[in-house]
Amino acid sequence: EEYIYQARVTIIRGVRGGFRGCITSLHDVTEQRRVERMKSEFVSTAAHELRTPLATIMGYADLMLNSPEQTKDKLREYLELILSRAEHLSHIVSDLLDISRIEAGEGLKLVFQPCHLDLLCKEVAWAHEDASERHPIDFDLPTDGAVVEADSYALTQVIENLLSNAMKYSPNGGRIRISLVAGKDYCDLSVVDQGIGMSPAQLEHIFDKFYRANSSDTAIPGTGLGMTIVKHLVDAHHGQVLIESVLGKGTTVKIRLPRTQMTAE
Repeated sequence: EEYIYQARVTIIRGVRGGFRGCITSLHDVTEQRRVERMKSEFVSTAAHELRTPLATIMGYADLMLNSPEQTKDKLREYLELILSRAEHLSHIVSDLLDISRIEAGEGLKLVFQPCHLDLLCKEVAWAHEDASERHPIDFDLPTDGAVVEADSYALTQVIENLLSNAMKYSPNGGRIRISLVAGKDYCDLSVVDQGIGMSPAQLEHIFDKFYRANSSDTAIPGTGLGMTIVKHLVDAHHGQVLIESVLGKGTTVKIRLPRTQMTAE
């Protein structure tokens, strides 16, 4: 394992200015350099993530303006592509704003109220209906539902991030299972995929800001902020995030949420 140290040397001189020795202090800057490197990779990744949908939006908008003879079906197809890429841009901006508030210590203002967790899971899955052909989604939900005291918008963000990750990190397709177990004092939400999985070393950094297991140009798209935001939102609900993953076989993410909040923030 590599460590990086910053050295500072102070020279000690005698009364007449002669050299008497020196004091060297070493400061471990390994973590600082690692964060700086991740931020640099994040800037590069974010620029790529923003440029790709922008190019699509500009290209199809230009095509619509300069080719008015297109059929209504074609125009609708172009508009749907533009809307899809614009929504992708919106998600990136939302992640950046959320992480900015977290970094500033502002946190996110949550409104706790009874939420049907099973219905939220279905709503998020329906939003990914177009991708369900390559990633069939199975549900294992309680027949009598699962109600928790939570912020519905925040939980939607959590489920959206987990399902999006399950699909992105299953590039060859595969079934995804969303399950809920409702206990007396808690609810367990699990999202299981059959994707590429993670190594133990990658798993250690999964909640680090800007961290991506593969930051190369051929990596799966992402800004490295999703799981950081998930962890923050679950913590704000006084819950827990547990992750199990096997490289090449898939990942299971379990969110444990209390049924009721003792204190509202």
